[in-house]
Amino acid sequence: GWLLYVSIVYSLMGSVFTHFLGGILVPLNFMGQRFEANYRHAAMEVRNNTESIAMLGSEGVEHQRLTRNFDLIQRLTWEKMRFSKHLGFFRNFYFLANDVVPFCILAGNYFRGQITLGTMMQIMGALGHVQNSLNGFVSAYPEITDARATIDRLWNFWKAVDVGCKTVAESTVAK
Repeated sequence: GWLLYVSIVYSLMGSVFTHFLGGILVPLNFMGQRFEANYRHAAMEVRNNTESIAMLGSEGVEHQRLTRNFDLIQRLTWEKMRFSKHLGFFRNFYFLANDVVPFCILAGNYFRGQITLGTMMQIMGALGHVQNSLNGFVSAYPEITDARATIDRLWNFWKAVDVGCKTVAESTVAK
């Protein structure tokens, strides 16, 4: 029974540390989606207005704008890689320790003769299934941060559409 409690505490601590290390990925992913959308929009504007840009001789300005947008994406990608690396190192250590720690805990009981090798393997197998269930948050955290950033962007879009609808409704002359 006590091994189950140790496993639950271990999973809770792992979840807290995972969120502590990876929590910055949510706003970084959010900003990444925004910067990429801005870059795509700017590139489409250049594509749609090539004749006007050429006629006005503003290729340099448009190039600077695209370069500035791309530099934002590049900088953000480096930041995401840095924090993802830290989270990845922790997750690798966490899952490796997840396999080794139960063996170290049960080894003392085995060497004292309190349990047999078969019993120890059965306990470790059952505990492995329990830990796999408890560690779902740690396993899925990168996907959760991506989903959260997407949901936040959609929610902000929804709010902006509502504000736009109210503005249009207030400024439109009633027939």
